[in-house]
Amino acid sequence: MHLRTLSFAFALVLVACSGDKGDSSTDTDTDTTGTGTTGPTDPTEGPLDPACSCLETDSCGAQICERVGLVCEEECGDEPTVDDEAALQCALEALRDRKPGRLYWYNIPSVTTTYNTRVYIQADGDAIVEESGGVDLCNYTGPDVRRKLKEPAYFADCLALATSNERFTCMADGFGEQVVECRPLNESCSEF
Repeated sequence: MHLRTLSFAFALVLVACSGDKGDSSTDTDTDTTGTGTTGPTDPTEGPLDPACSCLETDSCGAQICERVGLVCEEECGDEPTVDDEAALQCALEALRDRKPGRLYWYNIPSVTTTYNTRVYIQADGDAIVEESGGVDLCNYTGPDVRRKLKEPAYFADCLALATSNERFTCMADGFGEQVVECRPLNESCSEF
């Protein structure tokens, strides 16, 4: 319950500070249902690279696993906790097995900081990775990129790590070289 309250409070701060409330490109996807989707590309940016075109039509893949997060509950110091062990296991297995579809994870190291990652595993071993989040009174989306996934053995090794925090960090570091940038970094900050 604390996570939902924290997410809601953070979402309120971001909405209040986002500037143009009608611009969905600054959404940090604090949706707790795990069903958040991205909107179409801003027409002023032009079409996406063909390697990322599924982002325009929201057809990059259906959700595979529940969302998983690394969350700092109140005064956790340097020890945030994984909020859903089964979702973490599911995500690592999907990455290992190259199961096409969408994964979503987040890291909330403090009440004013959130990092969101949406990963669309592609059948060819690439992944389209969308980033968003907020720090203090600033929020960002992107850069969204198509990257190579690390080898299946890498994710098998992640699954064998001793703690859920280690497994989560290993999962988040599971990308190799960038193939193409889909969308550039977009940042906005409050003028307070």
